[in-house]
Amino acid sequence: LVEWWPISYFKTDPDGRITDSKFVNGELFGMNRGEVSGRAFNGLRAAECWPDFEAMRKRLRSSTAVESCEVVCASGNHLRLRLKAKNLPNGFLALIALLITDA
Repeated sequence: LVEWWPISYFKTDPDGRITDSKFVNGELFGMNRGEVSGRAFNGLRAAECWPDFEAMRKRLRSSTAVESCEVVCASGNHLRLRLKAKNLPNGFLALIALLITDA
């Protein structure tokens, strides 16, 4: 049931590659559920969202708080997502993506 919820939970390594994904709704990213792991997160979000996402990552480097930003998916569906992120050990990030609306 949770695989159809408009939410995804995943981890990225220090280079931004998705290393672990749970409850991933692949439709949020315009692909099948199993295709998300191993991909670079940069390729899943639209280029105009890079500055906001990178600013969030910069804030996370000096904080233990949960940070958030909005991104638009790079796939043809152009869905707008709210990301919540927290630092993990060794430069990894835990992210939750929640569907806001169509862009």
